Amino acid sequence: MEQQKTELQRIERLRNYRIIDTPQEEEYDYITKMAAHICKTPISLITLIDMNRQWFKSSEGVGELKETPREISFCEHTIQQENDYMVVNDLSKDERFVANPFVVGAPYVKFYAGVSLKTSDGFKLGTVCVFDDKPRTLTEEQLESLKLLSSYAMKLMELRSQNFELQAIQKTLENTNKDLRQYAHAVAHDIKSPLRIMNSFVSLLMRGSKDKFNEREQEFMNFIGNAAKELSNYTRELLTFTENAQIDVKHCTIVDLVQLVDGLNNLLTKNTGVEVIYNKDAPPIFVSEVGLKQILHNLISNSIRYRNPESPAPFVKVKMTEDEHYYKFSVKDNGQGISKKRMKNIFGLFKKDPAKAESTGLGLNLVKRLIEKMDGTIEVKSKIGKGTTIKFTIKKIISN
Repeated sequence: MEQQKTELQRIERLRNYRIIDTPQEEEYDYITKMAAHICKTPISLITLIDMNRQWFKSSEGVGELKETPREISFCEHTIQQENDYMVVNDLSKDERFVANPFVVGAPYVKFYAGVSLKTSDGFKLGTVCVFDDKPRTLTEEQLESLKLLSSYAMKLMELRSQNFELQAIQKTLENTNKDLRQYAHAVAHDIKSPLRIMNSFVSLLMRGSKDKFNEREQEFMNFIGNAAKELSNYTRELLTFTENAQIDVKHCTIVDLVQLVDGLNNLLTKNTGVEVIYNKDAPPIFVSEVGLKQILHNLISNSIRYRNPESPAPFVKVKMTEDEHYYKFSVKDNGQGISKKRMKNIFGLFKKDPAKAESTGLGLNLVKRLIEKMDGTIEVKSKIGKGTTIKFTIKKIISN
């Protein structure tokens, strides 16, 4: 009973590798070719012993043969050995194999050597084995080489299995992230309407009944109104974040950088007194237009939001250079600057500026995500009262 239980566990272990009946793979074919070459045999196999059959992951010297019944398998005996290998110098003189159809018929094998494919927890799944059509022996070096090739084949199977596990984890994470984005979007969307109503009622009460409230009550009403506005900012930015976090930045087109920045300038600087300075001769570039536009929109918006009210000429300077592999951007302003405390976690999600009610802490986190999706990097340098410079790169993709 215990032996049957162990065999069922072995079969389950084998099938968890999801390798049975998979197509031919070069890495495994390399092993059988090496085994035949080192052992100087016409036949070599990587076998896997399933419930009722022996299946070949790779074969050398057996033509189109892909499997045999388990009951006539030589490798079945190998995995039953107490040690991890079996060598039979003359199969025609071994009572276990003397009537085997592959001994008495084509390909008339007379010699066999096999080393078990053994998992780290001790299950023997199959072998790396060699055959010859005449009796012979293996040298000690040949047997050791066969053992190494078996170990290598097992490592390939382990790596293959781990890759499947990683793909499954990645898929689960992608689905979870998708669900979270959809949930966040739905929540933010549903909150917008009640907040709008609450804000409107507070405004009406303050306008129509202002004289009926004492100073403390007015303070409470102002607090409610400000809280509603702040939460409205969060929901608006959260909707934007969940939408833009899904941007496909791998789809690239030729982008007129001058036209892109000019459009953002017209959109963002109205009635702000901020001048956006950029090179009007910048060449077209091949990037994700939607990704770059979202990045620059966030960075220019931040510079405008944190402009220095005492500066007679607030500006945002956008510059682009390039080398062989990257487009290199900088967005520089002469605004308020960022404190050392905030700089420590400036890209953190929801790490808002406590001095700015309209700040949500989502913008720079989104910028960093988009840049990393575009195989780039970002760095921030800032000094209070002097301004901020943000430099980022985007990896070039060659246009066909």
